[in-house]
Amino acid sequence: MSGPTAIGYTVGNLCNLKCVICSPSNSSQWISDYQKLHPTIDITPFQYKKNDQLEITDPELLKNIKHVHFHGGGEPLMSKNHLRLLQKIQEVKGLSDVRVFYNTNATQLVSDEILQLWEKCKLIELYFSIDDIGARFDYQRTGADWNKVINNMSWFYTNMPHNHMFNVNCVWSYLNFFYLDEMWDWWNKNFSSNRYGDPANLIFQKSTIATGAILDFRLNHLSQSCHDTLEHKFQHHPQLLLLLKSLKISDQPHDRFWENISALDQIRRTDFKTTHPEWSKLLLQQN
Repeated sequence: MSGPTAIGYTVGNLCNLKCVICSPSNSSQWISDYQKLHPTIDITPFQYKKNDQLEITDPELLKNIKHVHFHGGGEPLMSKNHLRLLQKIQEVKGLSDVRVFYNTNATQLVSDEILQLWEKCKLIELYFSIDDIGARFDYQRTGADWNKVINNMSWFYTNMPHNHMFNVNCVWSYLNFFYLDEMWDWWNKNFSSNRYGDPANLIFQKSTIATGAILDFRLNHLSQSCHDTLEHKFQHHPQLLLLLKSLKISDQPHDRFWENISALDQIRRTDFKTTHPEWSKLLLQQN
């Protein structure tokens, strides 16, 4: 057997959102804000990256494919490249033994044509990027609307073919750590399984610095009093207590975070302190 058995496919930076934790390398919508934050930096590489989507036409490269992962940066369901690639695999060898994974921001629905193609696959697995709920979700996933997103997830819940699974991917950082218990409770009540009873896992992932980013929202330390407050708040959520335990105890102020978020708020005319009042108060006590 020769040729690859798996494809990791990125859609460049083509995206309809400019999430706070993201960057212009991973989101075309981030470019204008990036330029305002760094007016002297050349943005040309970011402007054309959304067109950086590979078209695989050689059947020899597809004849042994068993796994396809559509991931970002970018939002893979915004373009038809994923559809064309699956159609080509179907033409070359069929899809009955192919597992397909998508990382999606849940703002895009799919056509009947795509649903019919997905039904031919061995498995379709959707990873929904959901870091918070309500107004805080709208703040962090800038450009998205929480109500529309949960309606879209309900649509997928109802309309996906039988061969599917869901997961919810939550990136934790300064932006949402205080509210992870509310995120957990929402998931547990509304989206902990698909309609067939298969589990839809909630996956917590620590924030990293996105490629091309200039803002760092990684949370690494908390004061003892802040830690104690969160320990009480998370007392019924053992997995969150493990995340809390991974943070250092330190009275070091959170100056870097406040500089970053204030700069972005000024550009976007948003206000982290208003959207996240309880958490802001705790963090400011360390400054």
